[in-house]
Amino acid sequence: TENSIPSAEEYLAELEKVAERGYAVDNGEHEDFINCIAAPISGPRGVVAAASVSVPKVIAGLDELMSLLPDLLAAAEKASIECGAPAPGKER
Repeated sequence: TENSIPSAEEYLAELEKVAERGYAVDNGEHEDFINCIAAPISGPRGVVAAASVSVPKVIAGLDELMSLLPDLLAAAEKASIECGAPAPGKER
């Protein structure tokens, strides 16, 4: 789409941003009419899955979708603990 990341260099830079902030945002990059946010679910040895919320733009714009980010991050954190990741601030 017009929003797709056009080069490998820019894609790698975006992956660094995702790692730093702890979640990913797809602003119509795969399908121009859908936005998505995603967060990792970790286990004792690292990331084991991801949780995401996708919505057609006609239902909710990116700003409205981003308002769900705190809930998504909380759900991913709870799932991570269930998968054996240490709770935030605690080490195994």
